[in-house]
Formats: sequence, C-alpha cells, structure tokens
Amino acid sequence: MKIRSLKRVMAVVLTALLAVTAMPSGLTGLLSVKAAEPEITKTTTTYDFTKSGKWSNVATVGAVLPDNYGIILGKASGSGVSNDGTLRFRNGNVLYFPIKDDTTKATVTMICNGDKPDRLVIFGDNTKDTTYNVAMSSKGKTVTVDDIDDYIRTVEGKKYLALVSNGDIKAKTITIDEYNPINSVTVSGTVEDAAQRGVKSIKFKNLDNDKAAVVIADIDASGKYTAVLKRVAGNTNYIAVITKAGSKVDDTNDANKFTLTGNSATAEVNFKAVEAPVATVAGTFTGVPDAALKGDIAVELVPDDTSLDTVTLSLTKTADGNYTYAQEYIVPDKDYAVVIKNADDYEVIEKINKAEGKYSDVAINASKKPVVDVKGSFVTSDKKNANVTKITFKNMDTPDYTYTFDVSGKSYSVKLRAGEYETSVECEGYTAYDHVSVGNTAVSNDVYLNAPEDTSAVAYEAEVKVGAGQKFEKIADAVKYIARMERSEDERVTVVLTDDLYREQVIVDTPNITIKSAKESGSTITWYYGVGFSYYSAKKTTDGKNGSYYDEAWAVDKYYKTAVEQNPGHWGSTVNLFANAKGFKAENITFENSLNRYLTQEELADGADKNVTPACTARTTENIDVRSKAAKERAAVIYIQADDTEYKDCKFLSSQDTVYTGDAQEVSYFKMHAGKVH
Repeated sequence: MKIRSLKRVMAVVLTALLAVTAMPSGLTGLLSVKAAEPEITKTTTTYDFTKSGKWSNVATVGAVLPDNYGIILGKASGSGVSNDGTLRFRNGNVLYFPIKDDTTKATVTMICNGDKPDRLVIFGDNTKDTTYNVAMSSKGKTVTVDDIDDYIRTVEGKKYLALVSNGDIKAKTITIDEYNPINSVTVSGTVEDAAQRGVKSIKFKNLDNDKAAVVIADIDASGKYTAVLKRVAGNTNYIAVITKAGSKVDDTNDANKFTLTGNSATAEVNFKAVEAPVATVAGTFTGVPDAALKGDIAVELVPDDTSLDTVTLSLTKTADGNYTYAQEYIVPDKDYAVVIKNADDYEVIEKINKAEGKYSDVAINASKKPVVDVKGSFVTSDKKNANVTKITFKNMDTPDYTYTFDVSGKSYSVKLRAGEYETSVECEGYTAYDHVSVGNTAVSNDVYLNAPEDTSAVAYEAEVKVGAGQKFEKIADAVKYIARMERSEDERVTVVLTDDLYREQVIVDTPNITIKSAKESGSTITWYYGVGFSYYSAKKTTDGKNGSYYDEAWAVDKYYKTAVEQNPGHWGSTVNLFANAKGFKAENITFENSLNRYLTQEELADGADKNVTPACTARTTENIDVRSKAAKERAAVIYIQADDTEYKDCKFLSSQDTVYTGDAQEVSYFKMHAGKVH
C-alpha cells in the first residue's frame, strides 16, 4: 500500500535567487546560503510478505520476485531468496526495491518473525559495510539514510534501492518511506580577481564528511564558476580553496566558508582571489640511473593536504641519473612527498617543506627501495623432486617489474622490495602457482609446483588401502585414482582405511565406492570448514559444482581467502557426495566436522578468524569455547547429492546442520546403533 503526503519545510521563499557574497564583511563564522525551496514529499510503501503468497527459491540475477511487488534479485548467493510465509532473505543476496525517480532519502523499517540482532539487512550490496542497517526483530527496527545516492541502482531506466542481507533474514514486512529533498545543489558565482592572478580553478571541500571527494570547478575568463555540491539533511558546510601557489581564497571573517541549507536547487556564492605566501624551489634531482627506468622519468611533489595541487618538476638531464629542475612554486609550511614515475625500485624518503621565500639549491636525492629476505621450499603436486633452475617474481601492481633469480635444490632464497608478487619458475614438467605479499620484514613463502594430472586409464582393483605405508595416504587421492579405473557398473571398489584419523575434505563424484575401516574401533574422517568463515585453502569451483572446496595449491599459497557458505561450500561438509557418486556406501566410519567440537591449529594456520556474522565469536579469540552458543555456526559432516547411498554403523558428529541431504529426491539408508547420530 502506498501513502502519499506532503511535508512543508520552514524556509524563506524568495522570488529570485539570493546571492550571498563570501567576501570580507562585518559577518563572522559560516555564511548561510538559501533560496526558494520546493516542498518535500513523502511516499510510503509496505511490502507484506505474509500476504504475498509462498514461492520457492529464486536465484537468478535479474529475476523479478513472484510477489507482484516488482522487487528484483540484484545479486544471487547460494539458494537465493524464497517465501515460506515470510521473506527468506539469505546471506549475500541483494534485492532491488523500486523507488521513485526523485527519491533521495529513505527510511526502512523491517518486522520479522524472530529476534536475531546479528542478522542484518544493509543498505547497498556490501555485507561488510554495515553503516546503515536494520536488524532482524519481531518488534521492528528502523533506519533513515538522508542521502541514498550510493545505494541507488538503475535497471532498464528505472531506479531501485539496493538492500543486502548478511544472514538468514525472515522478514514479515519491509516498509520504505521515500523523501525527495534536493541533495545535489548547483552552486555558481564569481571569483573576483581570478583572471588577474592566473587562477583557473577552485576546489570545494566538504567539512562534514572527510570521505567526500573534493569537487573542482573551472573558472572562466570572466571569473565565473559552476559546481554541483552535496547537501545532506538540509545542512552541509564547505570551504573553498584555491590551490595555485601564491594565491588563495580571501578568508577574512571566514569568507572562504559557507553552508548549504534548506531545499533549494541552486545557490550563489562569490569569492575573491588574493595574494598568498609562496615558497619558490629549484635545484637538482639525482640517484636514478637510466637502466632503472621503465619509461620517461617524471618527478612530482605531492602535498599531504589533498586540497592542494600536485607540482610536476621540469627536469633537464645533465648526466646519467642527474637532473636539474627549474623554479617551481609550493605552498609554504606544507609537506610535499616526492614521487618518482617509471622508476618503482627507487624512492625519496625525505619530504619537502619550506617556509615562505626563494630556494635555489634544493637537492632531491633518490635511493633504491629497501629489500627483505624471501625464502621458501618447493612443494610438488606429485610429491616428487623438481629441478627448478630459475624463479621469477612479477609485481602485480606494476607488471613491468620482474625479478629473476637462479635456483638450485629444493628451496630458494631471494631479496625483494615491498609489493605483491606472482611467481613463475623454469622447471621441466611443472608450473608454479604462487603469490607472495612482501612488506618490511622477512617472508617465509613455499611455492607450489603443479605437475600435469595423470588421467590415463588404470586397471580395475576391487580394494584400495589408504593409510600410513599404503599405496595412498589420503582418501581424496584414492578416490581420484578410482575415477580412472576401467570397470563395469556392477564392479564396486572398496576403500579400506587402515589408520584411526584422516584430516581432510573428501569429494566423491564416482559411482559404487565403499569406504570402510579396517579397525574394529572404526576410523574418523574429520574437517573444520564452517559457514561464514574464510580459508586460504578454500577455492570456489568453476565446474558447475557450486562449491568452495579444499585445494592443495591454494592451501600452500596462503594468499587468497574464500568464504564457505551454503552454496558455494555446502555448509563446509567434510565429505561431499556429488550426483555421480550413486551407490556410495560407508561402514564403521565416524564423519566429523570439528568446528563446533574443538579448535585445531590447522584451521588457524588456514586463516580462520572472523565470521561474516559479527556476533559469531572469532576463531582467533583467546580461550575460545567453540562449544558455546556464541561460537556456534553451521558445519555439515556430509553432503548427499547422490542417490542410493548406505551407511552402516557410522557416526555423524557436529552440532548444527550435521547432515545435508542434498538438492533433489535422493534416497539414503542409515543402519546404526542408538547414540551414533549427533
């Protein structure tokens, strides 16, 4: 239901534009700028999901939800969104709610069927930016955003408000109040004496929002300028700045400051350019040899004060690595960093700061950036020794910069400057997968070498043993080997586990495999992935399996992290049975996910830390009780997408969403003694 009402804003209505001149006068403080102000309207829309009808998962980006409200799925995650009598607004999904073309301010109120203060609906599409949000509450939560410009999305010419969920929200109603205050104001005026002083631009800095971009306006030959500035909640303060050295905006009685108030679309503010103190610098630049350049050298003086202009030095080469530069103007008593272009291996440490006056012998000396030790070993996918002869590190920010070193043996030791690098090697039969982040201290970094995977056919074997001293030490390797066997549909392969414990994630996508323990007490397969946590070893698949699973190369690399979710990730399942694993059997096996049972050093080394749900206790918390409610998260032990699977005398150990029964009509058979299911 939509309710339209009018709200009159108190203001002085003028028949013509009010001009406020920001020049020396008897006034002090900020100057207030007002003009004729249109009325602000309010439109209310309530989306009642308890009355819109039930519908199953919508997970296609761009789909319109089947509730006749015109809401669009802007970004899909996992199983998307659905309606079971409430809107199931799941983690990572983004919904676009239709709004009017002139809406600039919004209030969102959400009423849910329960109270979960850590589950939020957030303005925008980034779950990590929780600046504006409403929590899941049965009594309702409300938030107002005075300027929604950053959260507006346009689809086929229509405007929408983007909202994202960071948890399994169950919303009964969402109400959006729309308002149309004029938040973008066209400010114009004249800068007196700008032409005489050679001033060609003026900058406007928002004094109320440090994150707001500085707005630059050109000044024409007659001194006129026009700029579009933000006004939020009817009141925003600005300062005008001229950045040409030797000139400034007259700041007598704060004439360089003004306030945009009310609801007018335009405002006029006039300024005056006056003389300002200046420091003049000239001198020499040395230290960068020609061989170090990746192009023409350029040297800039970059002010710490971002409202000031960057100064580019006019260099004249006198010898290899030696230059002079002509007179340049900078603002006195301001720090300027020296930035060298096309010579990233060099830097100037000292900043330039000069008092008012002339300086003709300012020497700028560059030196090579410091390097640190980077050492590590080579880890091969086939567990064989690799003959690496050279290793190369390419800077990912500036790919023209590569550093190659000779190597012998199973390890390497080099020196690199700070940066982000991608690694390659010269080594017959192997390719490297490696990234390394180098800072100011020594780095230990193992390099993963990938050999071509052997996919050749092998003869059928009825039994394969896995354990210490056996043909395979990991179940995952045995399963890959079985996938290569030439066998008929009725030929089953039994994987016999000879050890007590196997800490690994297992994926089975091959039919008629049995996993059983050779030990009377059974064997345990355990892993530690949990929903909402990110791990170095988790890699999102690109083969349509819709998951984030363990990848050995990523585990060794320890560079990128991937979050585990319901999809992708199947709730972090220890064992994943895909559709082709039909006829899978398990006997005398304990399937465990340790997340909510005990903390492992392996998961900490794998980067486990904070959860996407802020209320969930971080894994790095000192003396964490992982069994507590505050630390609990979904952590499945088995995902069953395959049909006709059997489990005899097996245990399934976790504490929330332990067994994931798949996505279709799979049939599973469980035969066990009482007390073996947790």
